Amino acid sequence: MTQKAKITLIVGAGLVVAALLVYFLFFFGKNKDSNEVEGSASGKYTDDRFPLKRNSGGANVRALQTYLNSLLVINGSKELVIDGKFGAKTEAACELIFGEKICTEANFNNIKALAASASK
Repeated sequence: MTQKAKITLIVGAGLVVAALLVYFLFFFGKNKDSNEVEGSASGKYTDDRFPLKRNSGGANVRALQTYLNSLLVINGSKELVIDGKFGAKTEAACELIFGEKICTEANFNNIKALAASASK
């Protein structure tokens, strides 16, 4: 094997290794945020900061869905699935309870207090 062929082989193998490394880091090396929930059109519901809105996801959305359910049962409405995904049904429940399609931090704290008093 000639010197030129050896260099070409080493460079080609290096490029293959680099490409594989990039592939695995991109697809398998992502840090999953603790608030990340699978399922939106883009693949994930993320970010449970206020205001909570369509495509928000995580612990605050799960809590909101729990609190909404406690009031929806009293109201006679259908319960939400508690999945941590702020989708169309959670949005509709917010509109029914708050009069808007989002949940502000003030609304969240108010519904939390109402849900606690409703469960007593």
